[in-house]
Amino acid sequence: MQGQLATARAGLERAREEAAGLRGDLATLTAEREAARAIVELERSHGEQRVKDLHDTYGRRIEQLRHEIAQPRETPRGMKMAG
Repeated sequence: MQGQLATARAGLERAREEAAGLRGDLATLTAEREAARAIVELERSHGEQRVKDLHDTYGRRIEQLRHEIAQPRETPRGMKMAG
């Protein structure tokens, strides 16, 4: 009976040690996951800002081009206007 009790206690101690190691692994993985999520959010935010900046830049350029197109055209020298 003492032998079985000692074996059971040894098995329980090994299980506790393994559980402690697994808890440590879980904590590490959780921290790594949270860090990865933070990086993804930062990159997403940066990407959204970049898209907004490009949209604004191209929008201004389009407005410039529209303004240029709307300006009266000069007649090249030496040419007569029809009419």
